[in-house]
Amino acid sequence: MLQNLLPPPAFTTWPDILLNVAIAFLLGILISIVYRYTHKGISYSQSFVQTLVLLTFIISIVMMVIGSNIARAFSLVGALSIIRFRTVVKDTRDIAFVFFALAVGMAAGSGSYLVGGIGALFGCAVILGLYWLDYGSKERHYHLLRYRVEADLQDNPVYKEIFDKYCGTVRLVSVRSLRQGQSVEVAQHVKLRGKMRAADLVGELKEIEGIERVVLLVPEEVGTE
Repeated sequence: MLQNLLPPPAFTTWPDILLNVAIAFLLGILISIVYRYTHKGISYSQSFVQTLVLLTFIISIVMMVIGSNIARAFSLVGALSIIRFRTVVKDTRDIAFVFFALAVGMAAGSGSYLVGGIGALFGCAVILGLYWLDYGSKERHYHLLRYRVEADLQDNPVYKEIFDKYCGTVRLVSVRSLRQGQSVEVAQHVKLRGKMRAADLVGELKEIEGIERVVLLVPEEVGTE
């Protein structure tokens, strides 16, 4: 009997429902494409890209269910409160995309197609502009190089020639003695010359007998070579 007193959802005809979900789905696809294109670093997740699409049209369905009914909104919040999200967000930028998808889905679900469409296009344009301009980046040309070398090999001319060939700047970070001083573990900040590739530096160091466990960490802003 109480159900008869509640106002019906804002969208009751299947063409309206289908239109809202379809628009939300297409806008979600657009957001996911922009996210995939502009993503940097090593924290890329295919499941997150798919989640952006799903989240957009699911929120549109939620908005149609709620309509203008406050009681239904509170009951839905209570039902959803049983869900616990324990996924760690590795990139703060991902949070912005989640809110972006939520906002667009809410607009589509409430029938505000103009707001949702213009908001999605403008938001994607801003994201692409920030990506192309590389806004907010700070140049980090230094790589962290770690390796183990026999103690008596540090004065080897071949060893020094490789660094002279590939590196414009070499800054010592730390040195740790191993095996009672027979070898040392070295950490250095190195800046490559011109278009020298980090992989070539690592490859030549590994070819020298007495050098092992060569690892070169590339800054996320620069990308992987």
